[in-house]
Amino acid sequence: MANDLELLIKLLPWLVANNGVSLSQVANHFEISDKHALELISQLVVTGPSQAGGGLVDIDFEDADSIFVSDAKALDRPVKLTEFEASSLLGGLHYLEQFPNLVNSETVAGLIIPGTKWSGVMNYGHMRSISMPMAGMVSYT
Repeated sequence: MANDLELLIKLLPWLVANNGVSLSQVANHFEISDKHALELISQLVVTGPSQAGGGLVDIDFEDADSIFVSDAKALDRPVKLTEFEASSLLGGLHYLEQFPNLVNSETVAGLIIPGTKWSGVMNYGHMRSISMPMAGMVSYT
C-alpha cells in the first residue's frame, strides 16, 4: 500500500482528470477505503501555494456521489524548477540516500534516476527551467 504523500501527489491530478467521480470510485482506483479517500481529499483542500485567501485548492465534496475540483492552483501540472532548484532537489535526494534507516532507498533512487534524465529543459532568458511530472516519479514500494 502506498503512503499518504504518494497518494496525495497522484490524487489531485487524477481528480482533475476525472472531475465528478464518486468517493467510492476514488477509493477503488487508489485501492483504499472510502474513509481514507475522504481523509486525503480533506487534506487536499488545505493545500496550496499560499495560506492567504484564495491560495488553497478548491474541491467540492459535500456529496460523496460527486467530487469536483474547481481550482487546482496549478498543482495538477508538472512542477517547473530552475536549474538551481532541480540541482538542489537532486543533491538533497542523494544526501537522503545515505540514511537508509530514515527513508526507503528504492523510493529515493526511483526519484533520482528520472530526475537525471529530464529532457524538458526550456530557456527563459537568463533562467532555464525544468518541467518534472512529480506524480510519475513516485513509485509504490
